[in-house]
Amino acid sequence: MIEIVARSDTMGRLLRHMRATAQSDKPTLLLGASGSGRSFLGREIHQMSPRKDKPLVEISCMEPLLWERLIASAERARGGTLLVTDLDRLDEHGQRELRCLLAKCSAWDRPPRLISTALPELEVLAKRRLFMRSLYDQVAVLRHRIPSLRERFDDLPELCRLLLAEHSH
Repeated sequence: MIEIVARSDTMGRLLRHMRATAQSDKPTLLLGASGSGRSFLGREIHQMSPRKDKPLVEISCMEPLLWERLIASAERARGGTLLVTDLDRLDEHGQRELRCLLAKCSAWDRPPRLISTALPELEVLAKRRLFMRSLYDQVAVLRHRIPSLRERFDDLPELCRLLLAEHSH
C-alpha cells in the first residue's frame, strides 16, 4: 500500500485541502509536474469522498478521446468518479468531445464527479487560447497545485525510508 508522505508544511496544506475537496462534487483539477503524483492524488480524493464505494473510472488523454469510449467510461462512472488524466495532452477534437460529454452528464440523475490532472502549463495554454478556455473553466472549479519534490525537502527522509523498505526485499 502506498501512503502519502506529508511531513512538509506544503504537503500538509495540500492534504487538508484535498480532504475538503473530497467532500465536494465540484470538478477538480490537479496541476503538477510529471511524477508529482497527480493521478495517485486524484484516486485518493475519490477514496476520501462519499463516492468511494462507487466506481472510479480513469481515462488517459495520452490516447485520442473517442466519443464511444468517453460515453462508455462516463456511464461506468455514474455516481462515482471520472478521473481524466493528462488533460494538457488533449487535442482540439478531444477538447470538444469532452465538452459534449460534460454537457450530457450534467443532465444525468447520477453524474460522475470529474477529477482531472494536467501539467501546470495548462493554465498558460488556456490563457493563450491554445486550450479551450470554457473547458478549462468547467474542469477547474476547484484547483490544486501539487508541489514538486524540490518544494518538499522535509518529506525526503521519509520518502527514502519508504522506498528502501519497499525495495529491500
